[in-house]
Amino acid sequence: IYLGTERGIARFWNRISWHESILFGIFFIISAYHLALYALRRKELESLFFGLACTFYSVRILTSDSMLILQAYPEIPWGALLKVQYISFYGAFGFFILFLRTLFPAEFHRKFIIAVESTLCVIAAATAVLPSAAYSFWLSKPFEVFALASMLCAMLFLALASVRKKDGAFVILAGFLVLIVTAVNDMLYTSQMINTGYFVKLGFLVFVFSHAFVLAKRFTNSFY
Repeated sequence: IYLGTERGIARFWNRISWHESILFGIFFIISAYHLALYALRRKELESLFFGLACTFYSVRILTSDSMLILQAYPEIPWGALLKVQYISFYGAFGFFILFLRTLFPAEFHRKFIIAVESTLCVIAAATAVLPSAAYSFWLSKPFEVFALASMLCAMLFLALASVRKKDGAFVILAGFLVLIVTAVNDMLYTSQMINTGYFVKLGFLVFVFSHAFVLAKRFTNSFY
């Protein structure tokens, strides 16, 4: 709940909308670029998974916080919007895990991938069919625990890849650490244990840029 004058709240809301519009544009351009790369080079599955992850997360930005999509389509039902908000995040999370698997198949074990993707599919299906009050209350906290545990496992796999001096592992690990710190911050802030603010979108942006840098480097090296 935000308190203040009408002008102050309007200015605050416009600032949030402006920031999210920029973030949406960045994620959308990155996703379109990497999907185009995959269309040209069908063997590059990392470009496909990375592009789809960014696509899902750009949808997440449109449907969360300031809910930019309502400014263009105010008739969208609240229940449907909330389902898309949750499912788009599940999709982004799942495709990023698949992307990491394509980069470091020896470190990201097949059983871990199957467990993560199967759990995400079950949660997404439950979100699609259950009423909003049910999944937002019963699934949100378990998913946070599951996501945090999965990210910690992925961090260990990336650390292992860094120790083995796999190309790009250290850069992605650094971006991943930023994402984990911002995700934990948001969980604590939502639980009113700290008074900071929401920063996971910025953490996700740093994480995405670390991935984009590694992909760009690999794409460049493929011509030499």
